[in-house]
Amino acid sequence: MTPIWNGGKISSMFAYEGSKYNDNLQFSSNEAKEAFYDGKWYLKVDGSCCAIDTISGIAYQRVNLPNKDIPKMNIKMENGSQPNRIVKDNKETHNYYWQPFDKPNENQKSKQRKLLEEIYKVTSRYCNEYKNNNSEGNLILVEFCGQKFQKTPNIKEDIVIVEHLKQEFNTILSDGTNIREPELVKKYLSEHAIEGFICSHPVTNTRYKIRSNMFFDKKSCLYEQLHQYWMKFKSIDKFSNFLDERDYPLIYN
Repeated sequence: MTPIWNGGKISSMFAYEGSKYNDNLQFSSNEAKEAFYDGKWYLKVDGSCCAIDTISGIAYQRVNLPNKDIPKMNIKMENGSQPNRIVKDNKETHNYYWQPFDKPNENQKSKQRKLLEEIYKVTSRYCNEYKNNNSEGNLILVEFCGQKFQKTPNIKEDIVIVEHLKQEFNTILSDGTNIREPELVKKYLSEHAIEGFICSHPVTNTRYKIRSNMFFDKKSCLYEQLHQYWMKFKSIDKFSNFLDERDYPLIYN
């Protein structure tokens, strides 16, 4: 049985030093190489890794709690395609849990309460639609994006939902070019203002990430430039020529 996508830590597609890929764009492993050439590709979307229980209607945020006491309300991230716990040099560096967002109440400060109200409004709408289109509810992994979550470019709402598994990307472009070559994906990201890609292995389902800002420095990375421009002007007009229809995530709001 193929391991599920569980929301755990995603490794790099290419070997790197510091914050940049090596010049030769060597794959980080044979499995990463197989995911690159043979697996599914997804848009990588800038936000916060979250999950929604479509039965209870509770929204959760992924938290890393290495070497810490775990609050009782947190849910242990289940085993799956990605590691949920990492120990390096006998020290725990990652221990992922799902932490529920508080329900809004009168004891909270107004800004906090307003955000939580927005989170649960969009979560409730999402759950209702999900239940109507699926026979069973379960924990669905999503990205919370928007002005309150990483200030995601081109999303003016405080929060929208981006469902991870619905962001599949076709690597064959309109001119027939298949960007499943290291230099070609680098070229694509030099001409398109997106954060990057996630590639999943066809057998193990293990995911590997490709990040635009690890190919280029901050001044030459289109996505970093777009992000800064968006935060300042709340507009993408200057970058519209660097975004195709395929570059926009499917969002739920």
